[in-house]
Amino acid sequence: METGVASPGEPFSIITIHFDVNEHRLPLSDFTDLSLAIEDLVDKTSRKLFGDKVKVEVFILPAESGGFIGRVAISAILIGTIPVAFALVESNVGVAFIRGLTGNEPAFYFAKLGEGIRHSIINDDPDTEDGKQVQKEKSAQPISEMIRDSSVSFLTANAEKTKAAKTDPINSPEIFQARNNFYTVVYRNSAINGVGFDSSNQFPIDRKTMPELIVFIPPPEEREDAGNLVFEIRIIQVTSPNWDRSDTRRTWKAKIDDKRSVTFSISDENFWKMVNEKAFPTMIRDTLKVQWAFRMVSGRRRDANVIRVLEVNGKNISKVLSDEELAKIFGDTEIEKENETDLFSWRNGKEN
Repeated sequence: METGVASPGEPFSIITIHFDVNEHRLPLSDFTDLSLAIEDLVDKTSRKLFGDKVKVEVFILPAESGGFIGRVAISAILIGTIPVAFALVESNVGVAFIRGLTGNEPAFYFAKLGEGIRHSIINDDPDTEDGKQVQKEKSAQPISEMIRDSSVSFLTANAEKTKAAKTDPINSPEIFQARNNFYTVVYRNSAINGVGFDSSNQFPIDRKTMPELIVFIPPPEEREDAGNLVFEIRIIQVTSPNWDRSDTRRTWKAKIDDKRSVTFSISDENFWKMVNEKAFPTMIRDTLKVQWAFRMVSGRRRDANVIRVLEVNGKNISKVLSDEELAKIFGDTEIEKENETDLFSWRNGKEN
């Protein structure tokens, strides 16, 4: 990813957006809507990390040749004191968000400043106002890089990755809405075959993937009722698997009864170890017995994550996690347990 200087003392980071189109053009209305969607996403990412302590400005840069390649520059401006901004991004929320999306810790970005500068920034100890201003300017570059990397990673993140970043449409509806807006504009233009985020001809988001990144966001009155995790043990029939764990574009899909479908992720390390070892045979439509967690929103399971795969096509591979083990994983999260008496009723044509 690129960085640069728009003018003396104003460093910026660049987001490259590469559209796979047959002709080197986009409708002006689409370009305008996409630019506004990116600006909104960058703003919401900044607020997720730094609250109101950082102001971001987004600029359009000259386009590159090849397909249709747009370039936007992010300039970060610190408001208030540096230690407060640093404390926000190094909180549990900030660290989880950056690590889950980018694989990096905030320290990875601040290390570029050099230890001496970073120490003085964190302790806010320059002797003059001019010194403080210089420190703010030096801090702007790693901050803009954090916002850029998190924004781009969020644009390609599936449910498993956003869960790792401890963010979801219930707790962070604004940032998901910004991404929804971006992919809604992209998808409505049938001339766009895919989207990438560098100058190469690799387009990780194709048209089939775009609708999966446009997620349901519960209205405000329903978010209040969707805070608790629900745990359930259930037999499901997989309709669309994703055996490649490194493929972050796709989720698993399954039927939980004759009618209803659920998208979900699998975080069970033992299951993935056995997949790599080819420890069990697979079928065209596999049947799994799972222990999963989800939030019930408007009568539908949302953000479903399989924490234990218990059986694959009738073969036992793991034991159920106890309440004590669940507590170690989820801490003080308030949870509910679904009544397990009718969990397998779909097999008899009965709907829960």
